Amino acid sequence: MRKISETILKKTKKTHSGCWLWIGYTENGYGITNVKVNGKYVKGRVHRIIFEDFVGPIPDGLLCCHRCDTRNCVNPEHIFLGTHKDNYEDARSKNRIPRGEEMPQSKLTSKQVLEIRRLSKTHSTRELAALFGISSASHISKIIRGIKWSHI
Repeated sequence: MRKISETILKKTKKTHSGCWLWIGYTENGYGITNVKVNGKYVKGRVHRIIFEDFVGPIPDGLLCCHRCDTRNCVNPEHIFLGTHKDNYEDARSKNRIPRGEEMPQSKLTSKQVLEIRRLSKTHSTRELAALFGISSASHISKIIRGIKWSHI
């Protein structure tokens, strides 16, 4: 372990789950550091710095993904290298991808989607769009056909 990790690890808290939680500054949940070691500043995401210290270089284009799904965890045993697709598939396999009304931009609830599908037998997509405050009749059509909101 290099001096960088020794300095950084002073700002972590070990948990019963094996996570080493960064208790310093964070952005979007990820630990960020700008620590001075041997007169030189080391700046960046803490889990990436620790990974490089303990495991080795991170090839261009790869992410440091968390097995534990804890953004401020810096335990190198909880981190694996992967592409954006690998990270997405890992989150999807753990049901961590928001869908439907969990999405911040969603204008509908699951209950409304079910109502749209029920009313689609007697109303046009334009009528349903106006009724539910949706600007696009094609979006309503995708809901009815199960392309959108396919999880319900």
